Amino acid sequence: MINKNTGDTISFTDIKNEFGMPPGKNLGAYRMSVNVGGLSNLGLDNVDDTGQTHRPPTSNFPQSGTIKFSDFYQKRLNVIVDYYSGSPEVESKNNVNIKTGYKQYKAGKVKVLGFKSPPSNTSGTKIIIHVNKRLSRSSSGEEGNSKITLRTGGAWESGTQLRVDVGSEGRIFGAGGKGGKGGKVDMDGKPGKDGTSALGMAFSGDVHVFPNGKIIGGGGGGGGGGGAGQKDKGDPWRRAGGGGGGGGQGVDNGLGNVGGYDTENQGGNFRRGQEGEKGNSEQGGTGGNGGDNDEEAKGGKGGAGFGAIVSMQINDGERGFNAQRGKEKTKGGAGGKGGSSVRRKNSNVSFNVYNGGLMVGNWTQNNSNMGFS
Repeated sequence: MINKNTGDTISFTDIKNEFGMPPGKNLGAYRMSVNVGGLSNLGLDNVDDTGQTHRPPTSNFPQSGTIKFSDFYQKRLNVIVDYYSGSPEVESKNNVNIKTGYKQYKAGKVKVLGFKSPPSNTSGTKIIIHVNKRLSRSSSGEEGNSKITLRTGGAWESGTQLRVDVGSEGRIFGAGGKGGKGGKVDMDGKPGKDGTSALGMAFSGDVHVFPNGKIIGGGGGGGGGGGAGQKDKGDPWRRAGGGGGGGGQGVDNGLGNVGGYDTENQGGNFRRGQEGEKGNSEQGGTGGNGGDNDEEAKGGKGGAGFGAIVSMQINDGERGFNAQRGKEKTKGGAGGKGGSSVRRKNSNVSFNVYNGGLMVGNWTQNNSNMGFS
């Protein structure tokens, strides 16, 4: 950053050190209008356009006309980290496929608005992590909310200005949680698994979501329904399993789970609960119906997996239903927690969200939003 104010002496060396040497030492070359991914008409230095909901970066440096040395006061180098070019990327269970923003920067996957290489020390630099393609996570959400698709990285130097821009074609998706297994007469329905989160902030900054851009935490899986049993005098036991929970919503779908008594004889004295539906990219799956054993024993329905392509902060799976009929009945399992749209590493990290697109999942600053991995 050229940390000089009106009245201070500024030299060409100050400008060159910040932005690099222009072709032919031509000061006019610093006038620029650049399109990068879904970002348009960027200048040498850019600030928030507060007239729009998502506050896109807009030039605060002359893009035409005469340039004066005074135009460079308080200006800083802008570097855009590339999550906009190439094919969609998929994160694995072990957080090894999609590099953090910091590692992507260090690998040179950047666009510099200037005439130099990206500086090794980012203090005084504006870093724009720009997403304009699909980033998603493989596997179901059995791993939990702390698993994250795209992470900013936390090793940026103090004094770095960080912002995340999700363009109109940008997609950051968590994975849906698996539904819980249906219960039996001696076992409650199992809880649904948690969805995974979409974006993790390990360094303070702002998040900007453009119209049609999406940050979607994976929906929680539904809980399994409770099982039931009935024993009348002179009659054998009648048993009915609870329905399996539905899978949570996600590009990588949450799987529905099996109903109770899935490996038992389905005739005679056993009635299996139905399997829950898997989620899809639009919504969570429906829970399976509980088994019905001649209306004597009837299991509870599995809870629905949650999440949908509508804006919401609460995308937890539905609790499974208790068994409906029988002398002995068990309870439905809890729904899994939905993944966050934006999650922070700890209370030392703060972020603001400017959303003109679609966000699903929690993005508050309170302690429930911690657990970043």
